[in-house]
Amino acid sequence: MTLRDELAAKLQRIAAYLDAKGLHGIFLTRQSNFSWITCGGENRVVTTSDAGAATAFAGRERLCVIANNIEAPRLRGEELAELGIDVLEYPWYQDSDRDAIIADLVAGKSAASDVRIGGAGRLERDFEELKYVLSETEIERYRWLGRNCSLVLEKVCTEVKVDQSETDIAARLAFEAMKMQITPSVVLVAADDRTLHYRHPLPTQKKVKEHVLVAFGGRRWGLVASLTRLAHLGRPSPELLRKHRAVCSVDAALILNSLPGAAAGEVLGKGLQAYQAAQFPDEWKLHHQGGPTGYEGRYYRVIPGDERRFLAGQAIAWNPSIAGTKSEDTILCGGDTPEILTPCHTWPTTQYEHEGRALKRPDMYVS
Repeated sequence: MTLRDELAAKLQRIAAYLDAKGLHGIFLTRQSNFSWITCGGENRVVTTSDAGAATAFAGRERLCVIANNIEAPRLRGEELAELGIDVLEYPWYQDSDRDAIIADLVAGKSAASDVRIGGAGRLERDFEELKYVLSETEIERYRWLGRNCSLVLEKVCTEVKVDQSETDIAARLAFEAMKMQITPSVVLVAADDRTLHYRHPLPTQKKVKEHVLVAFGGRRWGLVASLTRLAHLGRPSPELLRKHRAVCSVDAALILNSLPGAAAGEVLGKGLQAYQAAQFPDEWKLHHQGGPTGYEGRYYRVIPGDERRFLAGQAIAWNPSIAGTKSEDTILCGGDTPEILTPCHTWPTTQYEHEGRALKRPDMYVS
């Protein structure tokens, strides 16, 4: 599948969506949506902003990008060159020209947008469903991203030293990722007792004495890969080992049951049973357990009773946790066993059994 084939398939999904909603077209400015429709293109300038600096318009008869004269040259030369998408350019200081372009595209007909723009209505949340199933080319991009996010995290975690600060570990992780054009979207680091108290540990100046938990979200082409690893300096305590083996058994249950057609809530139920069997029945209540991913960190967080069903070609990231430890990787739903998109390379693993099936999960790295 070429990029143009990928684009054509997405435009077919959009055409069906426009018909179902009675719309003339949609405007896509959010970074995740822009990357999706442009097959991996980037409209961002401010990394921390959800909205990008250019807008894609997908209508019944036209696909184009609206950008000011600052962004247009890069978009034409780097992001859209292989797709043949027109860029409608306006002076950065002349918002009225942008408004005229938008009005001309809509031509007085009904339109929707993912951010406030012109007189367009708000794009409904069900638009996200168009992005759930990934194409062959998207999956190849995801595999590259997942492999390299894993390599980056392994490199940083295996080089952790006593008295190294959490912020230094975070900085090294960001540095190694950016060298590969991977943008860090999540960097969480907890040393020693902070792993017991916080499920979302923003890095601090605290220094590592015995062990560290590092959670990483890496973004490229709009796709997000999520994973977590733990490193221990010296022999781990029996209690920490027990917790880590328990959380890995939960993760194995969640991953192995993430099959096409499975109801998300039923899969979560298998994980909750694993928590119970490992004698940590209430830990799941202290942090969400994950859910479908792709162009968002999580499209939704799975809760008990969730009737939405997983689809072949859909990415999922579970992240069960027990105070002090966590297990997380990004997977691809399909076939009899989901594919791990963030595989271990030299990292130690242990095999876990669940209902007659087996899956390797990352151990703690011990140095």
